[in-house]
Amino acid sequence: MSRLTAIELPEPRTRLYPLIQQRVAGAARPLDERLQAWRMMNAQGLRTTKFHGEPVSYQGVTFDGTPRVVFWGDFFEPFMYEAARQSLESIIELCHERQLDPGEYVSEATSLLDVLITQAYEDMARTDQVLRGHGYPNSVGRMTVTNKVEAMKKRVADLVVALTHRGGAKPSASEKPSAPEILQLKLTFWGMSVGLKALWRRWFSRWFKRVR
Repeated sequence: MSRLTAIELPEPRTRLYPLIQQRVAGAARPLDERLQAWRMMNAQGLRTTKFHGEPVSYQGVTFDGTPRVVFWGDFFEPFMYEAARQSLESIIELCHERQLDPGEYVSEATSLLDVLITQAYEDMARTDQVLRGHGYPNSVGRMTVTNKVEAMKKRVADLVVALTHRGGAKPSASEKPSAPEILQLKLTFWGMSVGLKALWRRWFSRWFKRVR
């Protein structure tokens, strides 16, 4: 099991935590598989795909120039975002099925996704060092990923807002729909239907104006 799929949160945890951890880890597998593929590039070459299926293949080249540009050029971010989307939608649906308020469970899933994002970027920085150092990572400087981590966490936070407000707000218990008319009588004159209630209101309004 890799570090990405083994991510954990400290205690205390919600009662749904085992399912939340399982779903986040499962959604992170495509991301983890590509990190593993890149890590072996110097030894075995690279054969993988981008998020939408475009092939990425390098053989007999070093991790410089184009390969490194591709590595840091939004290759992994779509996989992180998709892992977040799948996880959050799954947790929200699970809460609806069990008639639970999703608030605390979505919050816990978001915290776990933050751990995933941080770990993924740390693994990317370490892989970058290993590949540039040709097996001697400490011989080269480490890529700073703080801004990338915070940017992705912000994207996930925005996604949480979008998903939890999707479909509009439900009416509160105090907002009861108006009671339906118990009985509605209509008179028909030469094919035209007239509602007695509407007719009464119109007649009463005119009578009231005359007697004032």
